[in-house]
Amino acid sequence: MRTYNRLYGSFVSLSVILLICMALTLFFGYQSFHVGEEIEVKPNYSKHVAFIALDRGNEFWQLVEQSARAEAEQAGIYLDGVGPMIHDMEEGLLALERMIATGVDGIIMQGLEGEKANVLVDQAIERGISVVFVHSDQEDSRRNRFVGNDQYEEGKKIGEMLKAERTGDEEIGIVMGSIELIDQQERLAGLKKVIEKEEHINIVAMVETTHTEFSATQKTYEMLRENPTITTLISLSELNGSGMLQGANEEVSESALTMFLFDYQEREALNSFVYTQYTSPEELGVLSVRAWLDIIEETERDKK
Repeated sequence: MRTYNRLYGSFVSLSVILLICMALTLFFGYQSFHVGEEIEVKPNYSKHVAFIALDRGNEFWQLVEQSARAEAEQAGIYLDGVGPMIHDMEEGLLALERMIATGVDGIIMQGLEGEKANVLVDQAIERGISVVFVHSDQEDSRRNRFVGNDQYEEGKKIGEMLKAERTGDEEIGIVMGSIELIDQQERLAGLKKVIEKEEHINIVAMVETTHTEFSATQKTYEMLRENPTITTLISLSELNGSGMLQGANEEVSESALTMFLFDYQEREALNSFVYTQYTSPEELGVLSVRAWLDIIEETERDKK
């Protein structure tokens, strides 16, 4: 009987613990994904603006968000950073939908492609929420402003640099972020446009990464193992540069390859050609907030 009571007591205790865990899971899930409830603007802030990126855990987007938050603070704006920490298109769209439903005053976001993204931006505009795209653009969208570079032209610049530095037949391996992203599509298209008629320059391999240094390292290493004739590596994403360099060094001597990187970091003793974009992540953050403020000022003037 005592054995039975002990077993029964253990069963009850375990049941209670499981119920508590389930309750906590439901609570935090509700807090994270509840849609439709107005978010009150915090004291000392006049406006509530959402900052949305698909990969907020990456250093590049952290720098953009940090500088945007500092600029927003100076203007008395509460900047609410939302979105997945690791690249996830669906979660990013969910974050956009949630911010629209909460009734924020504005949205600063990584430009997204696709019908669902366009529909959500339409909803924001129709509700009077100003939208600024940063880093990558979608011209078919009704977004109010874009802050960043022409990514198609940036891809063409890489192609022109490659042509200028060519010393013989070039076999190219490309390391890129998700093909879902507009900047990757446009950079690749610009690069291909420049080299499409070059008989001695050929793209022999392309790999997509999950926007982490580990993934870029692994994918680069595997690509070089499978394609030992590659003479040139190109990273089309600011998020992959360090990983591509590390993966190349693990497979071959760095000096044996020519490497082109879209980059935002200063690198020393690098035996390759680093292409640094002229708009830094810090500048993107500041300029995106200023662009949103300009929209608000123009709207106020039109009302008078």
